Amino acid sequence: MLIYNREDLSIVDVNPSALALYGYTKEEFLKLTIRDLRPVSEFEKLEQELDKQEKGFNDAGIVSHLRKDGTPIHVRILSSPVKNGDSNLRLVLAQNVTEYVDAKERLENEKEMLTAVTQNLPGTFYVINQEGKILRWNKNLETITGYSSQEIAKSSALIYFDPKDHPRIKKAIAEGFRTGKAELKTNLITKNGDRIPFYFSASTSTLYGEPYLIGLGIDISKQHKAQEQLLQQKMLLDAITQQSESIIFVKDVDGPYKLVNEKFKQDLGFTGQKVIGNTDRNLFETELAKQLIKDDTQVLESGTAKRFEEIIPTVDGSKTYYTVKYPLLDIPGYENSICGIATDITELKEAESKLEELYEKEKREREQLQLINSRLQFLSRINTIFLDAGNTAVETLEKVADVIVEEIADLCSFDLLIDDQLQRVVTRHRDKKKEEIARRIHETNPDMFYSSSFLSEVLSAKKQVFIPEISDQLIDEYLTQPELADQVEALEIESVLIKPLLVQDREIGTMTLLLSGEQTEWVEDASILLDELAYKIALATDHLLVNEELAKLNETLEKKVEQRTEMLEKANKELESFSYSVSHDLRAPLRAIDGYSSLLLEDYYDELDEDGKEFLNIVNEETKRMGELIDDLLSFSRMSRLNKSAARFSMNDLVNECVEEVTASFPDTDPVVEVEELPEVEADSRLLKQVWLNLLNNSFKYCEPGKDPKIYIRSELNEEKQVYIFSIEDKGVGFDMKYADKLFGVFQRLHSDDEFEGTGIGLALVRRIINRHHGKTWADSTPGKGTIIYFSLPVNPHKISQ
Repeated sequence: MLIYNREDLSIVDVNPSALALYGYTKEEFLKLTIRDLRPVSEFEKLEQELDKQEKGFNDAGIVSHLRKDGTPIHVRILSSPVKNGDSNLRLVLAQNVTEYVDAKERLENEKEMLTAVTQNLPGTFYVINQEGKILRWNKNLETITGYSSQEIAKSSALIYFDPKDHPRIKKAIAEGFRTGKAELKTNLITKNGDRIPFYFSASTSTLYGEPYLIGLGIDISKQHKAQEQLLQQKMLLDAITQQSESIIFVKDVDGPYKLVNEKFKQDLGFTGQKVIGNTDRNLFETELAKQLIKDDTQVLESGTAKRFEEIIPTVDGSKTYYTVKYPLLDIPGYENSICGIATDITELKEAESKLEELYEKEKREREQLQLINSRLQFLSRINTIFLDAGNTAVETLEKVADVIVEEIADLCSFDLLIDDQLQRVVTRHRDKKKEEIARRIHETNPDMFYSSSFLSEVLSAKKQVFIPEISDQLIDEYLTQPELADQVEALEIESVLIKPLLVQDREIGTMTLLLSGEQTEWVEDASILLDELAYKIALATDHLLVNEELAKLNETLEKKVEQRTEMLEKANKELESFSYSVSHDLRAPLRAIDGYSSLLLEDYYDELDEDGKEFLNIVNEETKRMGELIDDLLSFSRMSRLNKSAARFSMNDLVNECVEEVTASFPDTDPVVEVEELPEVEADSRLLKQVWLNLLNNSFKYCEPGKDPKIYIRSELNEEKQVYIFSIEDKGVGFDMKYADKLFGVFQRLHSDDEFEGTGIGLALVRRIINRHHGKTWADSTPGKGTIIYFSLPVNPHKISQ
């Protein structure tokens, strides 16, 4: 008991029981407040209790207090007000209920634990009374059967089983209550009719004087499947082990074999013998047994799988096996055992050996191919030099020599047969100083094997000379100037190859190679390549020399052409002067003839008979015709001297213009002229206009008498020759094609003047104009059906001129 002041909560009195309960002395207690007895976490609850105490007696229930040493205790608090003058006091009775609270908490914990265990059991938990009614169960029973808790509470345990099994179920329950224990395997039937194999076990327990069966049901369907799978796996493992093409065994290290398959017995010759229980020492020769035990020990000590190639004697002789061995550390009873799988790889090893041989062969072939490729690249570089236009023969040989000393030789020199004498034209060395030494030796030591006289002998024999080893004795023998010995030695010559350069047995010159080190072996292996190289060099050099000779001849020819051109221009000028003179001189007598004949007709018309008048008229007409011939001849002459001025223009516009002009000059006709779409061309429009005027005049003039002209103008592109082909077709009188070669000649006419007028200049002028434009003219005709005149013009005249 304790009394405290309601105003400041200070404790004013305590009894001995309180001192014993809390562990304070009375003096210590009277210095405390009731707040000091409560844990901080319950201060809020204390305030609520104090509020209730204002109303009088209060039962605060069980609260937590703290003893002096900090130990928590549980006390039940009853309080009521105490009258003591003006003081606001309150009496508190505190009953220690710590043991009761602790026991209650333990009970609740045990209950929660029991519930948790029951609910988390792997199967169904149940409590059954003697009537077979289920009184308690876990959630699994509801989940597995599909029945709700209400349905389970109302039903008998028998509803979960097949009626045929009810007698067995009842007997098991009765036996459990009689003996205290019951077991049963049967199918549990769910609400939707599924059958699940279950194992039930229960034992009796008495609660509150009544016996109950408390049991557990386990789903054993997985065990059934597992047993079936285990059996299948064992059968499968046995089948694999016994039918495997590999040897399979289990054995203790340096101990007996525990398992071997038939392949082990067949291959190793133990068929019909006992292997299980024997050791390697019993089965194999001593050295082999020691090696096998050593390998097995290594596997066991490492704790990991290891692979070995083992040569084992078999009934068919020694064979190579690829064996994988691994320890069986985690299998009870096999802690000192290893399992091995050995595969016969004898054929594979033989195949590997053959493959290795093939690889080496392929390697050699690849190296050979690389060598051929490098040689082809070398020849390609040489060919590139030959294809480089603009170089002289000597310039080309210099470039070839540069490639040769870069690729295959220390020194390369070329001598050409010029005016029946070999002359050194090229000398190249990788080292420029040694190049100068080689030149000097050649110039000062003509009798040495590297000299012109020796090369001439090689060329005459038309056979190569290869000296694979140049000895000091050989040098001394050929060296006519001993003071050059040091310089010869400086060249470090090991071998020499001299090849004649021949084109169809015709001597061109020689190629000399000075070699050292691997170059000598290279040359010995590449004789065909060097023959090809020498032939290419000879052929290309011969070609270049011929071209140089032709260039000299062309230069001479060009000078002659220039002289002839100058003479021709001079002759043309003289011809032009002559033409003008002839034209002038011929026109004066023609005018006189025409004038006098006209005067005779005018002044003596009546005195002339009919024949005289006719003769004078013929004189007048022929005089006019002669004048036209002179005019046409001058036009034809001038055409070759006119400057051509090319520009791009529309051929359609030009043709339409010419059609209008020619139609106007034939007013008595009603022509039909069809002009297709014509391309633009680049040409002299003035000259092309003359072409179309002449062609159109002919088409109009040579139409069938009494009929209007029908004319068709077309064009097409010849892509292969890159020319436009123009044509003009008329439906006129035509001509016999056997005279076609005369059609474009000067003064060549295929019809008489009585039939059709003309001078025979028009088509000759057309051909000359088209020729000046790098084109061609031709015709096709059928007498009585018409004529087609064709001419061509280049699409790109600039390419033609170039």
